[in-house]
Amino acid sequence: MEDHVEKLKDMLTSTGFVEIVSHKVVGNSIRLLCRVSDKARWRDMLERILLAQKGWTEHLCQQYFLRGKKLVYGWNFVVTSEDLPGAVDSICKAAESIAPAEESGSGYIDEIPLQGAFRPSGPTSFDPRAPGPAKGGASHKGAFSIGGE
Repeated sequence: MEDHVEKLKDMLTSTGFVEIVSHKVVGNSIRLLCRVSDKARWRDMLERILLAQKGWTEHLCQQYFLRGKKLVYGWNFVVTSEDLPGAVDSICKAAESIAPAEESGSGYIDEIPLQGAFRPSGPTSFDPRAPGPAKGGASHKGAFSIGGE
């Protein structure tokens, strides 16, 4: 069983955006606690795994911890099956199309701003604590402003 746990861990860490913090085999379940650095790629990989789900159940959630006085979280990735080796093989096959992260400096990226592209002057990331439109702030629905006012 331990070699299948290692296979699953290796597949996840080979993506370059998942780090395994801890793992445990309990009965017919493999429990991994993961640190994820690229949530968009993580969600893409999870979607592929969930679409291929057959013969196993999974539990995916964020688990929160206090590190000192700072709130942090990790991702729980739990797979349960009567046939764990088969489940691990299916999961690895479903996720194998996720390209591994490029090593820094190994790729060439050219960034050119689009002419006429909208550049908001306010905050560009969502902050639920920011004032909403009733208090003169931006809408939390994705629009920075709506013309005519």
